[in-house]
Amino acid sequence: MAYKNSHIFLPLVQKARKEKSLDKLLAGRGEWFVVQTDMFGDFPDRPTDVDGIYIFGIFKLY
Repeated sequence: MAYKNSHIFLPLVQKARKEKSLDKLLAGRGEWFVVQTDMFGDFPDRPTDVDGIYIFGIFKLY
């Protein structure tokens, strides 16, 4: 999957770690909801974009 906004995930993970909200980010709760994008655009009823968070945020950080 090609990500247009892959640069947003690393700062997002860093902010979540600082605020001790990494679990909320991965669960997509509250302000930490990251919409997964597909070929038709954003679908709010889809689960949070955990793949992007892992690949472009957590893996780059660690």
